[in-house]
Amino acid sequence: EEVVREERAWTGGEERSTAPASAPPHARPAPPQPPTSAPAIVDEPPARAPAPAVDPPVASTVEVSAHPTVASSTEPAAPRKPLWTVPGLDPASLWKAIQRDPDPFARDILRDLERAERTEPYLQVGDRWRREPWEVNPYEHIGPGFVVARDLPEPDASEVCEKLHTTMPRGWTDLPPEMPATAGNAKMAASAVDDVRCLECGRADGEADFVLCDGCPDDDVRGGHWRCLGMARLPTGDWFCDRCVADGKGTNDDAIYGDTGDGMGASTDVTEPAPPGESPPGESPPVIVPLHPYVPNAKPRVHDRVPLRLGVDVEERPMWGCDCYTRTAIDAALSRAAGYAGDSVDARRRRDSFFSKLLMPAVHTMGADGWDLALAVEKLAAGKSPREPYDDYDAARNEAGRADGGGGESPGGESPGGESPGAPSSSSAFERDFATIKEGCDAILRAIREVDEAALPTVPPPKPAKGQKTKLQMEGSGVAGIKGSKESRDAAAKAAGIKQPMTAFFIFSQEQRAILIEQRPELRTNISAVGKLMGERWRKLSDDEKFPYAIKAEEARAEYEIAATRAEEEAHAAVKAREEAEMAALAQERADAEAKKAEAQAALEREMAEAAEKGIILQVYGAGRKPRKPNQSSLKSHKRRHFRMHPKGIGIVCVRPEGLPPGTYIQDYLGELYSPWRWFERQDAIKKREPDKELPDFFNITLERPAEDAAGHDVLFVEAAHRCTFASRLSHSCAPNCQTVGVAVADQTDQTLDQTLDQNLDQNFHQTADPPRTKLSIAQYTTRHVSYGEELCWNYSCVTESEKEYRAAICLCSSTTCKGAFLDYAGSSAFTAVMNVRHNFLDRNALLIRACHEPLTAVDRTRLATAGIKSAALTMPGERTPSGERVECPEWLIKWASLTLEYIEMEKELLPAALTAKPIDGIVYDAGFAAATAAGVVATRISNLVVTLDKIKYVMRQPGQNRAPFLRHLSDGEVVDHLLGDILKRAADTFAKKVGVKAGLPFFGGRGARNAGAEAKMPAAVGQREGDAMRFILGVLAKPPREFTPREASQTLEACSRKIRALGPVHCAMADLLLLYARTAHWCTPEAYAGFQSTPVRLVPLPKDKLGEKRLEKRVKDGNDGGDAEGTTATVQIPDPGGTVQIPAPDSSDAPTQSTLANGRKLPTVFKGNIDNVMKKKYQPHFAWGQLVSWFKQTIYDPSASLSAERRGTMSLPDPESAYGAKDYVTGDRRSMLRQIARDPSKMWPTTWAWSFRNPGKVYGSPFIDDAISAAKGEERSTPALLEELRAVVAG
Repeated sequence: EEVVREERAWTGGEERSTAPASAPPHARPAPPQPPTSAPAIVDEPPARAPAPAVDPPVASTVEVSAHPTVASSTEPAAPRKPLWTVPGLDPASLWKAIQRDPDPFARDILRDLERAERTEPYLQVGDRWRREPWEVNPYEHIGPGFVVARDLPEPDASEVCEKLHTTMPRGWTDLPPEMPATAGNAKMAASAVDDVRCLECGRADGEADFVLCDGCPDDDVRGGHWRCLGMARLPTGDWFCDRCVADGKGTNDDAIYGDTGDGMGASTDVTEPAPPGESPPGESPPVIVPLHPYVPNAKPRVHDRVPLRLGVDVEERPMWGCDCYTRTAIDAALSRAAGYAGDSVDARRRRDSFFSKLLMPAVHTMGADGWDLALAVEKLAAGKSPREPYDDYDAARNEAGRADGGGGESPGGESPGGESPGAPSSSSAFERDFATIKEGCDAILRAIREVDEAALPTVPPPKPAKGQKTKLQMEGSGVAGIKGSKESRDAAAKAAGIKQPMTAFFIFSQEQRAILIEQRPELRTNISAVGKLMGERWRKLSDDEKFPYAIKAEEARAEYEIAATRAEEEAHAAVKAREEAEMAALAQERADAEAKKAEAQAALEREMAEAAEKGIILQVYGAGRKPRKPNQSSLKSHKRRHFRMHPKGIGIVCVRPEGLPPGTYIQDYLGELYSPWRWFERQDAIKKREPDKELPDFFNITLERPAEDAAGHDVLFVEAAHRCTFASRLSHSCAPNCQTVGVAVADQTDQTLDQTLDQNLDQNFHQTADPPRTKLSIAQYTTRHVSYGEELCWNYSCVTESEKEYRAAICLCSSTTCKGAFLDYAGSSAFTAVMNVRHNFLDRNALLIRACHEPLTAVDRTRLATAGIKSAALTMPGERTPSGERVECPEWLIKWASLTLEYIEMEKELLPAALTAKPIDGIVYDAGFAAATAAGVVATRISNLVVTLDKIKYVMRQPGQNRAPFLRHLSDGEVVDHLLGDILKRAADTFAKKVGVKAGLPFFGGRGARNAGAEAKMPAAVGQREGDAMRFILGVLAKPPREFTPREASQTLEACSRKIRALGPVHCAMADLLLLYARTAHWCTPEAYAGFQSTPVRLVPLPKDKLGEKRLEKRVKDGNDGGDAEGTTATVQIPDPGGTVQIPAPDSSDAPTQSTLANGRKLPTVFKGNIDNVMKKKYQPHFAWGQLVSWFKQTIYDPSASLSAERRGTMSLPDPESAYGAKDYVTGDRRSMLRQIARDPSKMWPTTWAWSFRNPGKVYGSPFIDDAISAAKGEERSTPALLEELRAVVAG
């Protein structure tokens, strides 16, 4: 009753109508709003206003302006004040007030946010919100081609320049060719491409995603893109259009649609919602239906080599974006507006067009205030933000509709402007739909105000403990609870010092207490006794005797209510006045800041104008024009939780009024070239220098040579942080409008002539005579039309090997199709589904052993050449034969590359089936998606293979370095000496000590001694059976090793194992170990490769890095820059027009020698106080081994560091001296060992087992590596038989 009474008080006494609980949440009528004056948009109003999708709000009036731009709106009436906005409510009362509110606006948004908090894996909330743009990263503009990195030594510096040359013709691109139609479906493919248009988008392209009706006649086939038709995947069976379904020709049981309703699933809006205030049943999110029809990327105009111009065609700006959670919050608020309500595909498309074509372009114009989404929405509502993206999007949809014989659709659901379908619109889409757009803006602003800034909880608070009070008052304000309630009046009275009125009993007690104390003075200090006596006397009174006291109590209560009500009014008035004063002060603070900013800008312009008149050009430094830091003391901003915009660095925005057509050449992605080995040294140095850095700087790209080139495939890395073009400043997006393309351009210094030649070439450029040589470059092109004010972005397609980086890579692209992270994780199941089974640690070592032992064949060379791995990857940089030819890599390394490539080809065949077998990482793969994923994995594998070859070649190029096969097979004599002279000898010494010979093997003397051999005398403590076993072993050791072959040595070792096993369970571990050694066929040892240190990497930190920022600011301020190698100064462009700064060259004379890292920590002692030592990489002797067996990982600093652990039990068998370390070997470690061998023999043995793995001879081999070699050759495995034998033997 208090809630209803308060609601009437706030709404002027009128009742608020509420929808029944069974109504859909998005179809509930919004509470009536006071009429607002919408801004005028055109000279003449539209003929008919678009009808909203659900019940419309109260119609608003429109003022027509003489100017064809949006005018400012009149001041709206005060909005309705929700019940829960009363300050000081405790959490429980606040939650109840939200649930009781007749208007479900906030409640429904909180429900959607709670669901997002449970299901969104990339939730970005808490205290990590940054509300200022990232610092500008200055760069030196280069061109027309790449430059070599300053710290790349020879011969790699010359080698990377040579690798840019290609035999591919000018105009070649690395885009996949268009797949021709096969003969079997030529008729259907031709029909799909030439005649049949999509039922939804009206396009006839996208053959791979086109679905044709199986019931239509050949002369009248209908179909469409499966995404446009609302299906979640391609149907595996027959599909029928709605016409054939109505005719009874078939049903679409196999087709999966995202919306319920009719068969098309793209326009229905009938769903059964969850009850108000409750979460929908089921934890899994609904099937996501693609919002937009499939549109292939526009073909790049490769012959157009005129780049876009900064300040004319595009502009650099500080960009802002939101993560998936904020995107969900905006969608939840927008769906409460009538014109954007609903769950159908059409409604979701309208919301997406609002977000991507209206809201985000507005955010891109906010500059330093981009963090405040409310300011961007207000700017959009005032019509002061770019509208071209929205108009262009609507025009494209109308054009597609006219091609299909229909018309476009406005957010209201009718034809644009109320005109006939297909007719041209007399006004722009923004002007026509402004009323609906304004309504969406109001919904978002209301959500920010009532949900976000009010800090409403998304989940109910925990119940208070029994007897605990839940009242939570505002300190010193006297305000608590809902105004007019008892809680509110009592709080105000308490703050004003008004005491609670006494009851009739207390009034009686007050009068009678003085009489009782006078009669019985001993009770003066006994309060409890007085209370009991007063209670007894009060109970003895009759009702007539109590009546006078009841009258007095009622009078006291009335007086209290009057005083408390007056105090309550004063308290609430004081709170309201304080809030108004705070908001006025905040508004004045913002106004003063804007005025100060405008005054400074005007003064700067006057100064520059005066200097220009005198012929002086002033340089404005970036530090002097840094964007204003947002007001951190705002009462609203610090409460922002759900509607957060985050800075994502400097981006590129289209400022050409007519936009950029599809296929437009943007700019070459240029930078400093690195060879692979040096690039990863650079990454290692960055990690050591900045150990607290979560993510690397993404100003780099990979340049891959084409496999079709005469020299074949190779990889170069381009660092575009300091010396580059603006192309490296484009942001990532999961729904990009640009793409990077590898292209072959003419190798000419005269770029003007090159552009002229390119413009004169016809479409058959490959048939035209090209210049003798061409060079590779990376160009960026638009994939569709980019409107004015729209950000240019592309998909980075980056893969990381670090799960930490993957989790920290929160994507801020703000697109509907955002996948949450802008990195792909190489440890995901897509990358390991086949590798974990067919290419584990044992398989990779077996491959390396085969490469070091087997000869290189013509089949190997053919396999490599077919995959494009040719001379560029298989020759030693800088090395030539006397005849001038390149020196080829050692044959064992080429053999290893061929065998690794054989696995990659096998993975390509097996991976699609593995992905489609069952959902992986929550993703359901269809055949097409699995094939595309497999192709991406294979491309990554080949690149990693080439990078590994480059690293190994760098190791081999070191002075005096060994180039022999890294793992050398032991000779027959070495195998016998290892088994009998090392393993059996140490086993005999350990066994002797166990059976009672305290001195061990030395007790029996050396070979040829009197006490050695089969006649050796045993100490008295040794039993008869143990003595016989010991004599047998001594007899074997007494023979010269040359009398044994490797096979005989293994048989002898097995015989020793049987004799020891017969002695009982205590000797079972030694017997098992000798049997494993005896059953090993392949033994190898690593060659002696020398370790070394590389030259130090030179880094120029970005300004946003702590140490780099301080150094850069000091250099800019002092003007004391070291310059580049020639002593010149590097002029660097920054986003401020006309601004320049100076940055230090990385090889300047004042190289850093600080004794601290970038985070301020002191250097470890090993670096001897010199930062140069941090920049060096130390290569261990076994680096090549570690890199070759982990070839698919490139970011490991020392891949050999984990070898000793991974070899435990897999390649390195236990030390015989540790055979008696376990107390309960038979029932403990042995069972675990046999179980692990059966499940996964490639898994290293845990350190919790009693075995040690001391290997003084550095000899490696095991039955498990033998099995891996046999399996690679197609031979039968021997481990299963060995495992059965170990299980069958009975100790003792």
